[in-house]
Amino acid sequence: MSNEANKNPWIVRESGKREDLPVNQSYFVAFNGVEDCDIPLKSGEKLPKWRFLWEVKTGPCAGKTSDTLTDRDISPNTLPGRLIAGLIGKAIKGGDDVEEMVKACVGQDYIGTCKRGTGNPPGKACIREVSKPPQM
Repeated sequence: MSNEANKNPWIVRESGKREDLPVNQSYFVAFNGVEDCDIPLKSGEKLPKWRFLWEVKTGPCAGKTSDTLTDRDISPNTLPGRLIAGLIGKAIKGGDDVEEMVKACVGQDYIGTCKRGTGNPPGKACIREVSKPPQM
């Protein structure tokens, strides 16, 4: 990208590598971990979030990556709680320390379903449901 594009906000920049996956479909995905990230707010404060990282392993979307941005709030009813329950293959409950269990899931393969968020307006398309693949 030229320096001119960096200086002029009206020059269209190149898109990032992430592409939305087609929604309401399931994918064979690898779990690549969870990153801490801070979303800057207009007030100058930062909103702490987690970014769950996925890579599609098979089919026409193979090689594409997806990330799921969540609040740092784990309960059985929150998005990170539901993702973690799917990753570890069991229900979670109040008081569970799941950090090491989640770390042990890195590199494992899952079935992930891509959906849009339920807010108004709907969130970006991302992996919102995950489960271990059936044993064959």
